[in-house]
Amino acid sequence: MMKRYIESGINCFEKHEILEILLYNIFTRCNTNDISHRLLNEFKSIKGVLNAVVSDLASVKGVGENAAARICFLGDFFRYLALETSDNIVLDSTERVVEFCRGIEELNTKEFFMILFLDKKQTLITKYFVKGQFNFVTLGKRDIAIKAVSPGCVGAVAVHNHFEEFIRPSSNDVYDTNKLKIFLSGLNVDLYDHLILHDGSYYSMRTCPSCREIWL
Repeated sequence: MMKRYIESGINCFEKHEILEILLYNIFTRCNTNDISHRLLNEFKSIKGVLNAVVSDLASVKGVGENAAARICFLGDFFRYLALETSDNIVLDSTERVVEFCRGIEELNTKEFFMILFLDKKQTLITKYFVKGQFNFVTLGKRDIAIKAVSPGCVGAVAVHNHFEEFIRPSSNDVYDTNKLKIFLSGLNVDLYDHLILHDGSYYSMRTCPSCREIWL
């Protein structure tokens, strides 16, 4: 299979074959073809496999807890790679922020929440990222504070995704965004906007009539 890859690249493979190759280094003494088929039958896609939790992966025949943990690590590795900060990423418009977040959104089959911390030139300094629904009460406020006091940080943009049909913010989104803005303000960081991503589209809470009071 490696010879095929060298000659033709990754697009010459079927989905189960790509997963099979990925699993080679995890399952060294068994048929990864059978396991890749079982995993895809259970989780529907490679992204679904890499986003699954250890307990669900371990329940698939032939996987086990140790291999499941390694698969989860692969998923986290690819998300970490997508989140890794490069130098001089300028996010001075909503469109640039959305474009930057597209790759991260595509790697996740579950909801996530992220804060992009910016300097006065709107250059990305660092990020805060968690999987799960946006909820200010359950956010790691200490970790957010550590990011917010990074040298040169003056502003931030929050981003989270919706999987349900509606892209507009819920009442909880509005409430929690207001709490987040107040929290960041206490650290001398201005929350510029909170963007909601959904199915290739986005919604700016700063432009939302029901969110007007947040930005006053």
